[in-house]
Amino acid sequence: MVTRILVVTGSRSESGLLAPLIDELRRSDQWQTIVAATGDHVVGHADLDAISEQLGFRIDHLVESLVRDDDAVDVGRSIARGIVGFSDLIRSEAPDLVILIGDRFETYSAALACHLTNTPIAHVHGGEKTVGSMDEAFRHSITKFARLHYVAHDDYRRRVIQLGETPSSVIVVGGLGVDVIRRTDFIEDDLLTSLAGFEVADPYVMLSVHSESNSDDPTRATEVAIEVLHDFPELPVVASLSSSDVGALDVNRLITEFAKSRNNVRLINNMGNRLYLSLLRRAALIIGNSSSGILEAPVVGVPTVNIGSRQHGRVRPASVTDVGYDLAAARVEIANGLQRGRDAHDVPVNHTFGDGHASMGIVRHLRSITIPLGFTKEFYDL
Repeated sequence: MVTRILVVTGSRSESGLLAPLIDELRRSDQWQTIVAATGDHVVGHADLDAISEQLGFRIDHLVESLVRDDDAVDVGRSIARGIVGFSDLIRSEAPDLVILIGDRFETYSAALACHLTNTPIAHVHGGEKTVGSMDEAFRHSITKFARLHYVAHDDYRRRVIQLGETPSSVIVVGGLGVDVIRRTDFIEDDLLTSLAGFEVADPYVMLSVHSESNSDDPTRATEVAIEVLHDFPELPVVASLSSSDVGALDVNRLITEFAKSRNNVRLINNMGNRLYLSLLRRAALIIGNSSSGILEAPVVGVPTVNIGSRQHGRVRPASVTDVGYDLAAARVEIANGLQRGRDAHDVPVNHTFGDGHASMGIVRHLRSITIPLGFTKEFYDL
């Protein structure tokens, strides 16, 4: 009997990371790989074919979950709606294993539905910390639901074991973002210039900032990022919008207003991995509080000015500078990055997140074990 593996994606950032893994899984006839999209992917009159084309891989099911507002009550309602949808999907598809990534509330819905139906979970990118986001608790909760753990770093492995997971179930494979970069066919400068609306050979910065949902002021990091960029009025900026989260509507309003205030700010929503990484690779630096500044930017040699607390607790390569909410410190780091210029990108960065073969590491391990897994696990005491 063919093993049935269900992979879940709930946001554009997740889908990009999962693409190499889904490709590796679908290369094998050892299992049948089913992919479900939820969250931001499924809004309004969602269409399977259109979403599949946008993401670059086939989506088999859509699970509606998102209540389109951004306060805590609506996040709770979205989680409840997602639990219903994934419970129905698990009943109809009867997967032997469900692969979940990261820490989003949409993922938590799927994890709880799996737990309640005794469906084993393999969790990717567990053990990380994002103190400034409520996703912190979702991630560690998913770890406790999961039977297998594929982590990006030795520090994260230790943390998952600290949470009571059996060491043999926690495998360091590296970061999926490194896989994506290794496989990306970067856009040539001429086309990239046309898409960006300015000459990419000249210095520009990426602005990628999200709500600090575990804070009494979710927009504070956004306000600091925008205020410091006002001190560089001639500097082109490529900006993206925040994913759904508590406070995301206010964050997106501030970013949109900033983009409208200057003719050298290019707001591109739903860039897709290839365009985003191509622009990131050519940027002078990235500013904000996105995980891509911690995980992907160092791989392509781009310095990061990390603002606020959202990413507090993650392992940091040397190319990442934390400035808190200090405008003066942020201003200095931006000026330093621009002064160093793009030649600094040629200096190798020890990004610490593997060699770009995390997907193969996951598939290799899955081939080595017996699926389906048992339903119970012991709490591992240190």
